[in-house]
Amino acid sequence: MDVPPAPASNGHRVVCCYGDPPSYCGAVFMNASPKEVQDHITGTHLSVEHGERTNCKWCIDPISGTRCGDGLLKAQVGKHVCGVHLKMFARRCPHCLRDFSRPDALKRHLANDNIECGRKVHG
Repeated sequence: MDVPPAPASNGHRVVCCYGDPPSYCGAVFMNASPKEVQDHITGTHLSVEHGERTNCKWCIDPISGTRCGDGLLKAQVGKHVCGVHLKMFARRCPHCLRDFSRPDALKRHLANDNIECGRKVHG
């Protein structure tokens, strides 16, 4: 595989860009759900032992072969890939149009006084 695709959202074609340099998996999922992607990452690329940590091997730059490298629990890699790399959980603030990687991050943003988006919640 040469070039990983752009990030996808729910219901779109997803190509797995997980793996060791210089290549990546390349498995294709049509109408991918977060569960399908997470099950693939966990079942194909990781042997998950309770509490074990690893570094994410998602290809973020196909030219240099750079991998993400974020350290996390193996059990969380699939969720990390879906949220961070595929933007499957992304939400946008309706006031300032800022993008958030997960619904809970948008909820925290909306719960605070948000000077950056010109919205004041309290008072």
